[in-house]
This record gives sequence, structure tokens and C-alpha cells, in this order.
Amino acid sequence: MREGFFWNEDNVIPERSHIDKTLDRRMEGHGFIYKRVWTLVNLSPEHLWHAELTVSGPDIQTLVRFRVSDLQTYMVHTAMVKAPREACNTHRRTIYLYDENRLEWCINTIYDDLTLEGWWPWPKLPGQEDLYFIE
Repeated sequence: MREGFFWNEDNVIPERSHIDKTLDRRMEGHGFIYKRVWTLVNLSPEHLWHAELTVSGPDIQTLVRFRVSDLQTYMVHTAMVKAPREACNTHRRTIYLYDENRLEWCINTIYDDLTLEGWWPWPKLPGQEDLYFIE
């Protein structure tokens, strides 16, 4: 986390990609009611992390056409990290939260207000908000 969060299409497990037709109430007000989900994994031998990338859209065809390479950091509206199960028994606690609609709720319980690089959407130094995208 301290070194930044960097990933690209190589981290995606294509076989786990799917469309979720469950209505997304949080994004409904934006006209985005469907979700496409990808699973990402760390490529190091230690497998330090895995992630779920969710992109919301107005219709299924938009999501079918969307490619992970289309994503840029300014498109990230929410991000959440939960502690591993083994670190907190059965209830996984939120340790990082970013929500562009509720900036007062943003937290980083590990590094407080340390500027984070890469795909971490918050906190950023002024002018660095949109520096990262998949190449």
C-alpha cells in the first residue's frame, strides 16, 4: 500500500469476468444500473493481494464493450480495502475507503493521510489526481 497500487491487464483473470445484472442502487441515480466485474491478482510469487474491479454502466452492451484498458483514475468513484480474515477473525474490517460523493468518509487506517501513488484514488498530492491509467 505504501509503495502505491499499480496494476494492468496482466493482473486480470479473464475467466472470472462477468456481468452482474443485479440492480446497483448506489449507482442508479447516475443512470448506471448494471455492473461488469473483473478479478485481479498480484503477479508476485507471494500473491500479496487480490482485488475485484467493478465497472457500472447504463446497459449491458456498454459493459460488454468496456475494456479494462479504458479505465483511468478519474473514473474511480469508490474504493474499499478490507483486512484479511486471518487478521480479524471472522468479521473483515474496512481499513481503506474512498467515496467521491462522501469525502468526509474517506479513511486510511494504516497510513492516515500519507499520499498514495498509483491506482489509490485518495489521498493524492494536488495535481496528481489523474496521472495514472493503464498503458
